[in-house]
Amino acid sequence: MLTWQENRSIHFTQCAIFRIPTSEYGDVYMRAERPNYNAEKHTIVEVDAERFLALWRQPYSSHEDVAHGTQETWPSDRKYEDAAGGFAHGVENPVPLAEVSCGYDKSETIEVRRRFLLFKQKVVISTRT
Repeated sequence: MLTWQENRSIHFTQCAIFRIPTSEYGDVYMRAERPNYNAEKHTIVEVDAERFLALWRQPYSSHEDVAHGTQETWPSDRKYEDAAGGFAHGVENPVPLAEVSCGYDKSETIEVRRRFLLFKQKVVISTRT
């Protein structure tokens, strides 16, 4: 689903505006502001909600209490009412997109081995990503 609607200035900042259809509230609007620094290194990715939820429910995920909830329990989250109020402003003042980052952890097991009698060399014996 392509949700991008337009680019325009909001509060003196260039923004991409997205229209997201919902079954309960109709269309809601979100925006992504163009960063002032390293803009070319930022991107917007649309995700499949069901696949995202499956990943969010993995062990050690953030906000487990909310992630393991259901559509029936999510409205009881303390931030839910604030979100509804924010979306009420419509296309004139869209809600900012969430900023998400993803880290990459690569660890290596290193062993120090002797080479000749006096020299030592570090050797990677396994890598985990």
